[in-house]
Parts: sequence; C-alpha cells; structure tokens
Amino acid sequence: MVQAYKMEDTIEAIKQGKIVLLPSDTVWILSCDINHLDKVQAIHTIRGGKENPLILIVSSLDMLKNYVEDVPPKIETLLNLHTHPLTMIYEKGINLPEEILGEDGSVAIRITFDPYLKSVCEQIGGPILGLSANKLGQKIPGNFGEIQSDIIQSVDKVMLVRQNEKKKKLPSVIARMGSNGELDFIRE
Repeated sequence: MVQAYKMEDTIEAIKQGKIVLLPSDTVWILSCDINHLDKVQAIHTIRGGKENPLILIVSSLDMLKNYVEDVPPKIETLLNLHTHPLTMIYEKGINLPEEILGEDGSVAIRITFDPYLKSVCEQIGGPILGLSANKLGQKIPGNFGEIQSDIIQSVDKVMLVRQNEKKKKLPSVIARMGSNGELDFIRE
C-alpha cells in the first residue's frame, strides 16, 4: 500500500489498473477503472462478495447519459436540483462491460459533487467504480479511522487528499424509478 496526495497520483493509479482507496462526497470508497475487470473482481474479494449492481461515479449529467439507455425527464430534473449525493439505478446500462451491470442489465450511477472526483472522472474520460470501503453486510465507515485495517492493506494506493478528515460522512441515498413512475428508495 502506497499513500499519495496529488490528483495526478490518483489518475495515474486508476489508469494503470490499480485499486485505490479515496474519499468521496459521501464515504471512503474502493475504486478502480471499470475496464480492468480483474481489479473489479479483486474489489469483490476485498469486500467479501459482489454488490448488484455495482455503483459507478461520473462527473456530470452529460457523462451519465453516455452510460444509460434512458434518463427519464423526472430523474433528470431531480439530478439537476438535488443538493445531496444521490445514486440512481437505471434500467439499462450501455457502453459498459457486461460484468459491471446488474443481472437484469441495470446500472447504479452517482454524479459526484466532489470537485476532486469530478476532475478524476473527467481526466480518465469515464466512470470509476465507487464502492464503500467495508465488507458487505458490515457497517459502512463514516471516516478513514473506521476503515478496517485489512481493507486498507489490500489496496494499491490510499489517496489521502484531505488531511485530517475526521468528520463522519454518510453513504448516498439509492433510488430507482418504480413501474408506477415514482421513486423507490432502496437506501435512505
């Protein structure tokens, strides 16, 4: 495990197919380039199972539209007005490796509010994986100090981009558009 501080380190590590641990606008995340499927699988191993669908992070609504078949107008309005991190599950992901999609072809994507992550996604030219830095079924850590040491030791780089960040953060809300046209909240 190597600690790094500069954005260039994050971008280089992700482009090289490394697993990175970094803060997001929600909680600390395990991340990698979604096209390095061996690293995506390694993150499943670190977490002790596969989340379905996986959560991706993008920089903007325009970037999001490159990876989903349809953004319903109601969702687009919500995303433009929402002031807190919101992960939406879309029925059909496109332009993504099949292994990234849910069993039904769905994809979960969050537009980040974090300027650091926005820049990372823009410079990489697409989404990055953004799974919380915890074992499946265990408490999601609210800050770096709550991340289990075995998770920290299993990544290639820890991106300490915000020094002394101790404020607890919460994971994003997760929702999907129900068949009735209303939002179904999966995690509030």
